[in-house]
Amino acid sequence: MHELINKVIDEFRLPEFLPDRCVHSQSETATCRACVDICPQDAWMLDDEQLGIIPERCDGCGLCVPACTEAAIQSEFEPLTGIRGNLKLSLMACTQSLSRSSGKGVLSCLHTMGLHDLLSFYRQGSRSLFFLHEDCDQCFRGKGIRVQDRIKQLNSLLSQRNLPEFKIRRLTKTRWLSLQKEIKQFSKQPVTRRNFLRKIAADVAEKSLDSTVSKKTSQPEYLSPGKLLPARNNNDQRFYFPEININKCNACHACVRLCPHDAIRLDEENERYEITADNCTGCKLCVDSCDQSAVNVAFWRIPQSTSIQLRKNICAACGVAFYSTVKNHSDGYLNYC
Repeated sequence: MHELINKVIDEFRLPEFLPDRCVHSQSETATCRACVDICPQDAWMLDDEQLGIIPERCDGCGLCVPACTEAAIQSEFEPLTGIRGNLKLSLMACTQSLSRSSGKGVLSCLHTMGLHDLLSFYRQGSRSLFFLHEDCDQCFRGKGIRVQDRIKQLNSLLSQRNLPEFKIRRLTKTRWLSLQKEIKQFSKQPVTRRNFLRKIAADVAEKSLDSTVSKKTSQPEYLSPGKLLPARNNNDQRFYFPEININKCNACHACVRLCPHDAIRLDEENERYEITADNCTGCKLCVDSCDQSAVNVAFWRIPQSTSIQLRKNICAACGVAFYSTVKNHSDGYLNYC
């Protein structure tokens, strides 16, 4: 009965796909297969014509949600986040341990908790995470990136920035259910992933005075991890950032045009590419767009460079202005002249 209840509820929780956000809707050269590769049921289909989900295969596990760098896939996520005494904490259990009917905090899988969810917990001051789960090594949903690995990476970044780290603890079923009754929730509004991230996004936008509408879509802007937890100085480790090899780059601006978040921008006045690491989501559209293999996306490192100096040229044949990098300088002609 426990398994039947979970199965019925999860099958009504099919993820919502927002195609305008997907990298495949922005570039024919996109190579991302994150949702396809992570799905344990082979429910995602990707070919030359389309990307979509096969409903009868999907069991509503939600593992595709954190795999997508652009939040093109969404599903409800219901952690129990609140206060016990003076401690702000988050309580989560997987459906291999408890039935959905056990109440708040029961998720299809703990590993549906992505980097954005963790950063949202962090911004709310909830840095103590209490888990209830079975042996993930024996579970068909435990084959991809696990939440413990995400927390370990995030804690490394927090430590490097001298910030408080997450603390995680695995509880017994009895202790978890007891704690579930003792927690006072932050608000009476249901704490779903959408409500949770919508509040965080509004808070960030209010402080930064930036528009919360994406320049490429009509959807609310998907905030990069770097915007949720901005770097304080150039020596801070970053979540993601693009790197450009100046010996290979031919300054065609393809990466600039395709980046959905202005992580790479052309500064015409100073004749250079400006790299804003905190804007990067790690989508790799810049990598896919470069026919010179000059662009790479780095993860969890300190950027070595935030700008690439360019040189403005005038084509000797047609008189059209174009750019080249200082290292990979032009012979005075456009490639097609």
